[in-house]
Amino acid sequence: MGTMKNTRNDLDNLMYKDYILLIARELNQNSFKNDQGREYEVGTNVHGDFVSVFSRGFVLSIKDPKAIEFLKRVGLLNNGRCPLTGLMLSPATTTTYTSEYGSNIQYDINKKWLDYTKEKKNWGCFISLAVLIIAIIVGIINGFDTSIYVIGGIAILALILSVMYGMSNFGNNWNKLNLSNEIGINTVTLNYMAKIWNDNADKGVFRQKAIANENPVADMNAFENWVNG
Repeated sequence: MGTMKNTRNDLDNLMYKDYILLIARELNQNSFKNDQGREYEVGTNVHGDFVSVFSRGFVLSIKDPKAIEFLKRVGLLNNGRCPLTGLMLSPATTTTYTSEYGSNIQYDINKKWLDYTKEKKNWGCFISLAVLIIAIIVGIINGFDTSIYVIGGIAILALILSVMYGMSNFGNNWNKLNLSNEIGINTVTLNYMAKIWNDNADKGVFRQKAIANENPVADMNAFENWVNG
């Protein structure tokens, strides 16, 4: 059912979009079917365009242990690239992902996936709202003296600033998601490359640092072309 025909270097020189599409194509060409008995298909948006989140979801949705083992044999999994972040792998950053569909479905991923999936809460909103509610309750019980108005005013200001910060982050993340879809790379990869690019006034060191951070060569080239385009 196939031999190790994809090397680590091959995966490094594939855009994330093409890497995921190759996984689907290999499965379909070798007669694997999804859990509904249909060919594997990578999700797209209403216009039929690539969506990074859908691509990750496609990999995560594979429920067939034989399909996963086949992908390992042909070098598309456990061969130096993380299918969830799009980043390359090294001994220091490799960990094992176990599917929710069974412990017999496992493959190598980059540890940065664990950091990326941690839920980030805007604690400023929660704390400010809690202080405002407490101030109102105390005001009702003990009377609305000057101190309660001051505390309430500070809480309202903090709440407004927290909401503005949260909306700014949401907008930034939305822009990055759209950009990752446009270029055809993973949002995780894009986040790291954008940070490296912004932190280095000397763009001559970008490639060196991006590679050291395990960003694939093909994705890095695409990002540079977009920036310089």
